[in-house]
Amino acid sequence: MNQTKNLEEFRAQFPGLAKKCYFNFGGQGVLPKKALEAIVDSYGYVQREGPFSKRMFGWLQEEEAETKKAFAALLGCSVETLALTHNATEGCNIAMWGVEWQRGDHMLLTDSEHIGIEAIAEVIEKRLGVEVTYAPLADHSKDPLGTIRSHLKSNTKLVVLSHVLWNTGRVLPIKEISALCREKGVWLLVDGAQSAGAMPINLRELDVDFYAVTAHKWMCGPEGVGAFYVRKALIDKLQPTFVGWRGGELDSEGHPTATKFEVATSAFPLLAGLREALRIHEDWGSASERYQLLKENADYLKKELVRIGAQLLCPSNDTVGLVSFSLPGRSHADMMTKLDNERIMLRTIPKPDCLRASVHYFSTRDEIGRLIGALTRT
Repeated sequence: MNQTKNLEEFRAQFPGLAKKCYFNFGGQGVLPKKALEAIVDSYGYVQREGPFSKRMFGWLQEEEAETKKAFAALLGCSVETLALTHNATEGCNIAMWGVEWQRGDHMLLTDSEHIGIEAIAEVIEKRLGVEVTYAPLADHSKDPLGTIRSHLKSNTKLVVLSHVLWNTGRVLPIKEISALCREKGVWLLVDGAQSAGAMPINLRELDVDFYAVTAHKWMCGPEGVGAFYVRKALIDKLQPTFVGWRGGELDSEGHPTATKFEVATSAFPLLAGLREALRIHEDWGSASERYQLLKENADYLKKELVRIGAQLLCPSNDTVGLVSFSLPGRSHADMMTKLDNERIMLRTIPKPDCLRASVHYFSTRDEIGRLIGALTRT
């Protein structure tokens, strides 16, 4: 870790941190100034050199290749197993619709999945006659592995769950769940929207089948950029729902790569912004070093919340940067509005009803102190 770097100077690279206390990284991160400049420069280059030309097509291929390398380094996987997407929900759509469902098949989710994932499952259930059930993990006292095991059925084809539960912040034991699914012959899709950029990830070690991420949360990249991982052995087996000109790439042995799930034109200049954001994080320290700081900030926030009488939705240590809590007898929606008026930004979660604060590795104790002080006054 770059111990000599001044935290205040580092934070100055993020204009979105100025004159406010920002605790919404789980919703959308703050874009570094250099990332924004990289995006603008890329758009300028496209207009100067194209926007549609042989040179631009070469530039596009290079931008995609460099961005996949960056994602592969972040996620611990190979480039050919990655497709570029626009967000994590798009990646989850690719996997959930790509299964060759038969009427009566079973899909298992948890009761703590994002509303976007629940919506996909509901439509698949309605259109294709797939049975969808939910394993109860909102209660932090339940053992995740045992709960998933007890809810698998003989006709289960796909398990869909989050690496970090968006409502409580709980981190699930993905490696163990993956081994269980492999044992039962069930595919596993992991929503990594709240994990990628917040904690070290090695998909080779986790051995999941599918993993979807977005750049606009913990990576502090631009909205509109994401990645979808598919285990190499399943690239042929998972069917694309949408097909376009970007999906024809083959590897050196003539087999399709994960680009078969890419479709058509995107806002390609955004890719440079993502890579710049990732570079800025790496300049501060390794993924493990940043994760340690993030954990320390989250643990400090939890300790302070308990001190003022708040109830933590996940009081154990198996959390990352999402800290969800309730204040009995008080309206969380009203509190969020009042805090927002003080330029202290967090959010409410509808299920279960609570407040959620997201702290990053560069969050400060002073910011946390301001939040705690405001909560006691509100």
